[in-house]
Parts: sequence; structure tokens; C-alpha cells
Amino acid sequence: MDVEMAMDIIRREAEISDELQGFQLIYSLGGSTGSRFGSSLITKMREEYPNRILSSFSMFPTTKISYAFVAEPYNALLSAQHLIENVDETFCIENEALRNISLHTLKITRPTYYDFNHI
Repeated sequence: MDVEMAMDIIRREAEISDELQGFQLIYSLGGSTGSRFGSSLITKMREEYPNRILSSFSMFPTTKISYAFVAEPYNALLSAQHLIENVDETFCIENEALRNISLHTLKITRPTYYDFNHI
């Protein structure tokens, strides 16, 4: 899916809404898809809906449990600029915090990203 396809879906949903207040986005900033696609989508949404609230629940990578690639911190850093410029409120969530919740509170001995997504 590209940004324009996603925007078509967002436009359709916005049109059928009685009183659209804003949007909530939940995505990861570490991977190239989430950081690049998410940043592009946020920029486009801000252009088309300048008077609506944009909230982001942004997952930040951690070096302790990073399984992907070395570019994760760079992707997150570059994506953060789009959040600063375009989002009204951002809730920053770090994967290490989710890991600690999984281990110590939920007593999951080997937490996975699947477990993190359910938190």
C-alpha cells in the first residue's frame, strides 16, 4: 500500500464521519517501512486536514532488543522531525519498556513483538 492509497481510505472514512475531531496513528519508527511510510502519511494528513488533531503512538527502537538492522536509530531520529512538525501530540513508547512489562508484570518468559503489540 502506498501513501495515496492510504489517503483514499482515510478520505472515505472522514467523509462518512459526523464530526471528525482527529486521527490516531500507531506505528514503529525503527523500521524503514514504518518510519518512511508513517512520516509521509503524517505529512500528507496534516496538509489535507490542517484543523484536525493528529495523535501519534510512536514505537521507538532500543539497542537492547533490536533484531532488525543498524539503521533503526537513524530512522527513528529522522522520523522524529516529522512528528515535531506535523503532529499535535505524540506518545513515545520504547520497546524496552514493553519488554519489561512483559517480563515483570505479565510474567512472559520470552516476550516477542507479538506480545508487545498486545500490550
